[in-house]
Amino acid sequence: SPSKMHDLRKRMKYFWYQVDLLQPIFPGPMKAYASTLETIGENLGVYHDLQVLQEFLAGSTIISDARVNEALQEACLAKKSMLLYNIWPMADIAYSEEPAAMVNRLASYWKVYAHSKPE
Repeated sequence: SPSKMHDLRKRMKYFWYQVDLLQPIFPGPMKAYASTLETIGENLGVYHDLQVLQEFLAGSTIISDARVNEALQEACLAKKSMLLYNIWPMADIAYSEEPAAMVNRLASYWKVYAHSKPE
């Protein structure tokens, strides 16, 4: 549903902010992970914008030609489908690790990072 997609977008954005902040503990992999999360968030943002446009078109008479209105709505739907096709595999990978396992892995990175800093 549109509201669940919007919630996923918010959660993905929060997750991206957290991973982005942790980049220094393991720069290469964390940067790649943050980049993936950012891409997912951006695609979810476009999805949301298309959903809003579809809802606007459905309830508006601003476009008087019904065929044009319908074509625009179909274009929105097609683009949203394409976005989902690309979003789901990346989101599955981003959330493939159990939270406790991820926290433990990041904690181990933090320990190495903290011990590698000169006093």
